Amino acid sequence: MAKAKLFGLLALMLLVVAGSAMALPMTIDEVEVDGTELDQDQTNKLSIERDDRFKVKVTLTATAVHENIVGQVFITGYEHESSEPIWDMVGPFDIEADTTYTKSFYLTLPEDVDEDSYKLRVMFSDRNTGEIFENYNLKIDEQRHSVKVTDVILYPENRITAGSALLTTVRVENFGQNDEDDVRVDISIPALGVSATDYIDEVEENEQEETEELYMRIPRSTQSGDYEMIVTVDYNDLRDTVEKSVVIHVDGDETYVADTQPKTTITVGSTLENVKQGESVIFPVTITNSGNTDTAYTVAIAGAADWADVTISPTSTQIVKAGESQAFYLSIAVSNDAAEGTHVFTATVSSGDNEVEQIALTANVIKNGSFWGVIGKVFGVALIAVLIVLVIVGLVVGYNRMKGDDDTEPQTYY
Repeated sequence: MAKAKLFGLLALMLLVVAGSAMALPMTIDEVEVDGTELDQDQTNKLSIERDDRFKVKVTLTATAVHENIVGQVFITGYEHESSEPIWDMVGPFDIEADTTYTKSFYLTLPEDVDEDSYKLRVMFSDRNTGEIFENYNLKIDEQRHSVKVTDVILYPENRITAGSALLTTVRVENFGQNDEDDVRVDISIPALGVSATDYIDEVEENEQEETEELYMRIPRSTQSGDYEMIVTVDYNDLRDTVEKSVVIHVDGDETYVADTQPKTTITVGSTLENVKQGESVIFPVTITNSGNTDTAYTVAIAGAADWADVTISPTSTQIVKAGESQAFYLSIAVSNDAAEGTHVFTATVSSGDNEVEQIALTANVIKNGSFWGVIGKVFGVALIAVLIVLVIVGLVVGYNRMKGDDDTEPQTYY
């Protein structure tokens, strides 16, 4: 009997000890989501949007000293939570009696989490003591506009030889509440200076669409290495943008030898032309682009404004394709009162902000009454003089004939 009472007393003591060890010496005073206070299991739910990052701040008060406490905040029910849990943790940390603590957690909602009601679960525990566990109601909603790049399909896949064509198809998905029209998709490799663009007519809510094949050619001069391709999608009437980057490995072309010749060659038909006052002359300038990319060239004239009007045709700026040539025609219309003699002016060829070459050109202005004009006048006067002499001779001959006829006497025949 005494042993039974002793065992009963020991069992009671163990229960008391166990009971005291099953609860953490702390209480949860307040839980806030992005500044909004929540009540445990409240009927009214707080609405948050998917594809968003939000902060959970928990305020707690310790009633005794305790060590190695871990706090966890999580949401369950996401289809892919085994690989992408909606979860955050703080700790381990220690607490002291009669002290208030705040712990902050940051959770990110995936863009494809279902629109539904969920529980925000808040839990604190240590190595072997019972936990504190509370639930708070949340409502996860869709954003009005939300488009994501779900896949980037490359051909060839991820690895390409310099000088070859790269074909890219971009797939996007609409996670928003509204259908999206005229979605613009750009791809570019900034380090190589290549890009391409396509439009998707419509992406309906919760649907996927993909672009046509976007074409880019990797420059043959590209060195071996990894390069970043940036995929940019503009939607919501081009007001919103989302980006995704893809790494592409380029194998350099071992047979490629860098071109040691100048990338731009400029040919001038003539640097000296004769032109009369009041007339025009044309200086043709041909630009050959021997580089690997299309280039815009601009021709500007200086030094001719005081004595001539200058026109450049077909236009002062032209895009010359790689490996091709284009002609610029510089028309110099000389003023009637331009001074005689040589006039030197310059034609400057530039590409972007870089000056390619400056060419000195000369127009030799000749007076309209110069040597050739005098010759013309002399011949003109001589011709008139000859005509006058011929007229006089004709008049004299005619007069003499008429006089001869009048002097003949009539004869009488018997």
